[in-house]
Amino acid sequence: MLNSDRDINNRITINETPDQPQFQNLQHEKLRASHLHAPLLKAALMADVPVWLYGEAGSGKSTAAEQMADELDLSFRSISLGPSTSKADLMGYRDATGEYRSTAYRETYEDGGVFLFDEIDNAHPSVLTILNNSIANNQGEFPDKRISRHDDTRFIAAANTIEMK
Repeated sequence: MLNSDRDINNRITINETPDQPQFQNLQHEKLRASHLHAPLLKAALMADVPVWLYGEAGSGKSTAAEQMADELDLSFRSISLGPSTSKADLMGYRDATGEYRSTAYRETYEDGGVFLFDEIDNAHPSVLTILNNSIANNQGEFPDKRISRHDDTRFIAAANTIEMK
């Protein structure tokens, strides 16, 4: 049986019982909601702890994120990040007529759901700064107004490496 507790630093502590397999050297195994990683992923999301999934291309990171959103009965949205991903791709923008144009990130931030930042290890540092600010502070500065993060918004980052490039 897998138990989790959230400490003051928003970390998840996993307590394994004797019948629970050890979580070692599993980064190359396929990650699916039916996999033994699922309880850990679900515990983190339920505790409102952002998750970083890493593994080789095709290892099931995006699939696991989408399946977990479904299991938690939350909407699922995502974006693949890269060097040319801009602030407007995440936060939206005002068009030539002054009308605000929203994004999947904004809609999830405001209305709730699971949002996946795919290929986050390829993102430009300026985009990561914007994300850090809105996720850590539970307030996002969007082009039309400041938005408080919805209580049911959860974040998952997926990468091929465990660290930034």
